Amino acid sequence: MVASLDESVRRVVETLKAQGVYENTLIAFASDNGCAGYIGNACSNGPLFGFKRYHHEGGVRIPFIVSWPAEVEGGQEFSHPVITLDYVATFTAAAGEEAETEDSVNLLPYMTGEADGAPHEYLYWRAGASLAIRDAQYKLIKLNRTDFRPDNLRGDGRLQPPEEGWPTDSPHGQLTLLYDLDADVGETNNLASEQPDIVARLEAELDSWRGTLLDESILPGVRSTITQIDGEWVQLVF
Repeated sequence: MVASLDESVRRVVETLKAQGVYENTLIAFASDNGCAGYIGNACSNGPLFGFKRYHHEGGVRIPFIVSWPAEVEGGQEFSHPVITLDYVATFTAAAGEEAETEDSVNLLPYMTGEADGAPHEYLYWRAGASLAIRDAQYKLIKLNRTDFRPDNLRGDGRLQPPEEGWPTDSPHGQLTLLYDLDADVGETNNLASEQPDIVARLEAELDSWRGTLLDESILPGVRSTITQIDGEWVQLVF
């Protein structure tokens, strides 16, 4: 699949060059999530923790490569967090229009050097009752504790969902995880009990963000599994 993808990208680029539009074409390459390491150990996200399905870095930190020779100097590396939601504002701006929202930021000024600093103060994730938020340094993850165990899993490694999808409440409470991504990118050390002020700040920002969203039941989570984190069984909704 990697060889096939490389070949497909080559064909796209060569066709753009043959048409004489390669220099003025914005190409973005990204993965949709971290590798699915649960499929027979097919890949590794090391040193990141977690895989596809997780809100840990192994599930959400992905490659993001941009090429636009006529407008963006090659060989740059941008170290601030961005998110694929930024495609909306960025691509619209490249087409000469404006569509910047609180969720989507136009990255072109950061690529061309017109702007510096971080495009986002916070990034957010939500899937059912599973929630996460990160700033430049810290990530907070909240996952539902569960009484499901491995013998509740189907043959595909998932839980059978209720007809209406997984509820967004937390009948068994939630496990709160806080990681310092600068010091611990592998998310091995849960600092939640040691840094209650940071937890409270991120929880407040997360609650404020959730207040701007549509009813959480409008798109119920149906895909779910369980795992052990910090010695506790938790449910992952994805």
